[in-house]
Amino acid sequence: MLLPDVALSKERVILLVNSVILALAWMRYSFLPKTRPSFGVLGAFTLIYAALLLLQIMVNGRHRGLKFSLDLNVVFGSYCLILVLLPLAYANTAIVDHLTGAGIIVSLIGVPLSYVPRNRLYGIRIPATKSSPAVWQKTNHLAARICFGFGGLSFLLGLLGQAAFILTMAVGAIVLVVGTFIYARKLS
Repeated sequence: MLLPDVALSKERVILLVNSVILALAWMRYSFLPKTRPSFGVLGAFTLIYAALLLLQIMVNGRHRGLKFSLDLNVVFGSYCLILVLLPLAYANTAIVDHLTGAGIIVSLIGVPLSYVPRNRLYGIRIPATKSSPAVWQKTNHLAARICFGFGGLSFLLGLLGQAAFILTMAVGAIVLVVGTFIYARKLS
């Protein structure tokens, strides 16, 4: 989970914060026409928020589903806050020319890592994680946090140019590989 377990009791607070951030994005769109995000991006964020609310209703009462839903809400809130503060981050030139959209994908790929059981397809597969389910779970949990952090950072630094984006992604990949390997060996 991206947040500590204490956050499970604060699910309504997280949803309220996301509502306020999305409302701020719409206010920026309405009142600041020169620096506003595009209507398509804002509409997509609104639809994603509605889907997250529906997911929250569907998983209410299931502990594991609630954790996953809260993680998705954290990712949504983070990228929506970027939309409010730096709407140029979602411009076509940033997403297409600087490849910053890959940062969002890395963040989204990282979220389920905390929840997948041992398998052959998805997750951190090194000898230490293959031997123990507990090591697998903790190592993948760390990998999820690293992916989320470096995905968001590379998305932001991609505004500086493609070189900054690629450098951030490369550092993130190195931290992911080395960090999870050392952590898994320490746990086993």
